[in-house]
Amino acid sequence: MGDYTLTDNSFSTKLTVGADYLEPKITWEGKLPQNKAEAEAFLLKNNIVVKVTGSKRNLDLSLNWKMTKPDFNFGTPRKRKISLNAVDTPRWETTLCLEMPTGRLKTGY
Repeated sequence: MGDYTLTDNSFSTKLTVGADYLEPKITWEGKLPQNKAEAEAFLLKNNIVVKVTGSKRNLDLSLNWKMTKPDFNFGTPRKRKISLNAVDTPRWETTLCLEMPTGRLKTGY
């Protein structure tokens, strides 16, 4: 793997092939989990942002989720929300939004 930077709440690198390049940066809330309790908190609620800058296109993507702790009893009511928002430019300039639990999918140009 090439050069990269990993911090408590981000990962970034630069990928180059010939004259083309991609520079992705991924960030999340809080620091990377170090134990089971931190991993549980991280997985039950977070916001991940991906920003990719490239020689031919860019991408901005965010993924947020929040849910109650599962207990593996299918009779227990659960609350969860997942949102995905992605914008790809300049080629398509398309926005994709997905929100659950309703499962509605919205796209825009």
